[in-house]
Amino acid sequence: MPDISALFDIKPILVQDVINSSSHDIISLREKSGVYCLYNHLGDPIYVGETDSLSQNFNKRLIRHCSGSVFDTHIFSQYYNHGLLFCMGPPNKMKKNQDLKALWLRQNIYNKERVCTLKQQLIYSNCSIAMLPIDRRDLTDNEYGKLVRKLERAAIRMGKIKGLTLDAKPFPNSLIKSILNKEDQSITEEQNTLYSEFLLLRDKYPDSNWSRKSLLA
Repeated sequence: MPDISALFDIKPILVQDVINSSSHDIISLREKSGVYCLYNHLGDPIYVGETDSLSQNFNKRLIRHCSGSVFDTHIFSQYYNHGLLFCMGPPNKMKKNQDLKALWLRQNIYNKERVCTLKQQLIYSNCSIAMLPIDRRDLTDNEYGKLVRKLERAAIRMGKIKGLTLDAKPFPNSLIKSILNKEDQSITEEQNTLYSEFLLLRDKYPDSNWSRKSLLA
C-alpha cells in the first residue's frame, strides 16, 4: 500500500496556481486522482479528501470546494461562511421556524452573490492544496475506490484532522478588508449583521437541527 505519510511532506500549492496554471507539470498533476489535503489561509490542514473517479480529478474536486454551495462537501466555501462573508440559503429542513425564514428573506440576493465572489477571491489567493496521486495499476474502479478511501482515513488519523466547526477560527478579517472596495464594505457589513442575528437564533433554538445543509447555501 502507498505510504500516505508522504501527503504531509508535499509542499502545498496555492489554489489559484493549481486552477489557473499553464505549467505542464501542474496540469498533469491536477488531472490525476488520489488523496489530497486542503490548507486554510494560515497554512493549517483542515481537510483530507480523496477522488477515486476518472471523471473527478484533483482539479474538478478543488473547484467544487472553492465555488460550490456551502454544503459539507464544499469545504472552503463552507469553512469561510461566517462573519463578513456569511451567506444564508433557504432553511429547507426548518420551514416551520418563522424567525429563520424571515431572516433568510431579508438577505439581499446581490449581497449574497457579491460576498460569494469575494470569498472565492480570498480562497484562491490564500488557501492551498497538497495532492498525492495514487497509481491505478491494474485495479478495477471498485478496488481503486476502496484503496483511496482507506488511505484517506489513514491520512485523517495521521494529520489529526478532526473535521470542521461552524466557524473558521481565527477568521481572516484583515485579509478580507484588504480586498474590499467602498461598495463591498457596506455589503459585507450587512452580511455580518445577518450573521450576528443568525447566531442569536442558533442560541434561541438550541435543540434545532443547525446543520449546514439545512441552513446555508
